[in-house]
Amino acid sequence: MFRICAPYKLIIFVLCLSMGCTFKQPADLCIINARIYTCDTLFEIAEAMVIKNGIVLATGKAEALQHTYACTKVIDAHGLCVYPGFIDAHCHFTGYANDLYKCNLKGTSSFSAVIKRVSEYAKTHTTEWIYGRGWDQNDWNIQEFPDNTELNALFPDRPVILKRIDGHAILANAAALKRAGIHSGTKIAGGEVVLKNGKPTGLLIDNAMQAIERCVPELPDSVFSRYIKQTEMQCMALGLTSVHDCGVSTRVIQQLKKLYDSNSLSISIYALIQDQPEDISYWLKQGPLQYKGLHVGAFKIYADGALGSRGACLKKPYWDALDQYGFMLQSPKQLEEKIKRIRTSPFQICTHAIGDSANHTILHLYQKYIASAQKKRWRIEHAQVLDFKDLTNTLWRGIIPSVQPTHALSDYLWAEKRIGIRIQGAYAYASLLRASNIIALGTDFPVEDINPLHTFIAAVFRTDAHGIPVSGFRKNEAISRTQALLGMTRWAAYAAFEEQVRGSLEPGKHADFILSSVDLLQDSEAEIRQFKVASTFIKGRRMYAEK
Repeated sequence: MFRICAPYKLIIFVLCLSMGCTFKQPADLCIINARIYTCDTLFEIAEAMVIKNGIVLATGKAEALQHTYACTKVIDAHGLCVYPGFIDAHCHFTGYANDLYKCNLKGTSSFSAVIKRVSEYAKTHTTEWIYGRGWDQNDWNIQEFPDNTELNALFPDRPVILKRIDGHAILANAAALKRAGIHSGTKIAGGEVVLKNGKPTGLLIDNAMQAIERCVPELPDSVFSRYIKQTEMQCMALGLTSVHDCGVSTRVIQQLKKLYDSNSLSISIYALIQDQPEDISYWLKQGPLQYKGLHVGAFKIYADGALGSRGACLKKPYWDALDQYGFMLQSPKQLEEKIKRIRTSPFQICTHAIGDSANHTILHLYQKYIASAQKKRWRIEHAQVLDFKDLTNTLWRGIIPSVQPTHALSDYLWAEKRIGIRIQGAYAYASLLRASNIIALGTDFPVEDINPLHTFIAAVFRTDAHGIPVSGFRKNEAISRTQALLGMTRWAAYAAFEEQVRGSLEPGKHADFILSSVDLLQDSEAEIRQFKVASTFIKGRRMYAEK
């Protein structure tokens, strides 16, 4: 066999260079003729991107990249915009999937409409328990919490539970209360069994829900898997390539791991473990998990309830209920013990705090221990109502606000009636960003709509998906387009310790990206409302294409 000696190889190489020969590096995919928002630290805009083995190799000018790389496939984007795959920094991905079999009560305009939907649902669903979700008394003409009188008449023996849209209140019929052992004398710390004339109305607030939810049979694995895949496809169609799933049980994490085992899931999931003693003990012993697209790296702790159900803990009474302050779901002492326990572990702490009292408590507890837990990137989820004194950069240094801008637009019609002048420190995204220098954005689906475009619109224009209110709600707290995009990409990745693998389109990172004809940074507000995803790619593979 003829062999070329090393000195002659060098001569041939030099001759090839002198004759204009080039040795191109092999790659799998090249995107050209695009406007690529890399979302890197310089916020550079490129026109081409090269990918190999699901990883970004380079971005830049098309001519230069095509001169350097030999790509198996070239996609001409014809001027489309390319964004890093959107990341939802606070949602309930598995909860959304688990809700798909339930009676959908969103958009009901009265309790009578709720009853009608439940009655129709019961005719075609033969499960022992009837489970509905999505009602909101603030959307009704009579904005009062319902009772279970009609449910008891319609379903005297079949247990029924109807969860409020925010997940912090349940209306249960007498049959369901009996199954859970809940009666007029039931007292639950961090929750309330609402009574009328000394008898339960069926309304259960916050921690009072747990006893009744434990009675509901869990979905079989095969059914759960089908709904998870359905949810994943909805995410792909909307440009979501990664989610932070908040409050996940050990059992659900094990189910997800099986789906990744069988290569049935492609979306990336950062799982925040639920706030239950058995789950906390298990994972502190087990340690974080990174397996394919699954990353278990944080605990989701609850400080208080929600504003819509008056469970958010306030420093002063609610303006529309002067005898109520809301309540902490666990005492400051219990919260401190959990923080002390977790801070020595590799896990992140992410605490749900809505009211100004709850936020004040968590901020000061965090600051008490943050010096001994450097680089843990502790988060406050929602950070919805804050005292002005708690919006300083001293308190937020090293803490990440994880907020859901669409909440502001869902609440704006009634929020000021509920908290009065404190509205000036509510939904304060610009102030939070100034204080912390970073903000992670999410939807909180299924509490809000799953579409991340609504997050962008609410954060930037302070309107809902339909452009209401026209002048914007508390427009002074809007953030810029660039900041909103970063909150849905690079900053969201940072909030999950994943900035080395996703959140921007830079060499060495996963090639998770979307294509759209709409330019979120330059197009008009009206054009942005028409935003649609043309294609979604995960690790260089097209997972969704607009039909």
